[in-house]
Amino acid sequence: MSNVNRVQHININRFEIKSADTDDPVSKRISWNPLALGGCKYKAQTMTVLGDTIEIKESTSSKLMLAVFWITGLVLCYFASQSDFEGWWITMFIGVVFTVVGLAATFLFFETLTFDKAQGVYFRGQYEPEKTFVNRQKQGRLADIYALQILSEHLHSGVSPFISYELNLVFENGERLNVMDHGDLSALEDSAMRLAELIHVPIWKAY
Repeated sequence: MSNVNRVQHININRFEIKSADTDDPVSKRISWNPLALGGCKYKAQTMTVLGDTIEIKESTSSKLMLAVFWITGLVLCYFASQSDFEGWWITMFIGVVFTVVGLAATFLFFETLTFDKAQGVYFRGQYEPEKTFVNRQKQGRLADIYALQILSEHLHSGVSPFISYELNLVFENGERLNVMDHGDLSALEDSAMRLAELIHVPIWKAY
């Protein structure tokens, strides 16, 4: 197996990173704390491979969860508008907040992330070739991606603890960019392998 596609396991303690499979100095100086704080139990993003292009989008489960949120808001707004009870405006306010937050999260907060091998770039939303690659959060060169990083984060939802996993891009200067963050480890590992094969970088795992 080539070093390029090897999944490199990195075990961490509070004081140092111990790596049996890689002595890459970049792995020693990057952060191994979660980049995307929070997470979810379900598969929040999906990956689609289209030839030499990979797209990461919001999953159907995420869309349904957000739909419940903004539909609840609309129902509360309607109920408040048809009522004359004291404090109706509080219900209206809550409904507006639910609706705005739910719709904003659905249409604004998660743009499709595309990795285009033919053009040698990745970008969120639409690719804008006239712009520079200063803001790596928006778009950048595939050649600048040094490795992929998979981390775990232990979370609590009410009384039920769970683990959310995140997939990050790693750049040689230590900068990171979150790509996926959800609770389906098997799906996330499969997505990481597909992306690593496309852009020819190693995967560093710490969980």
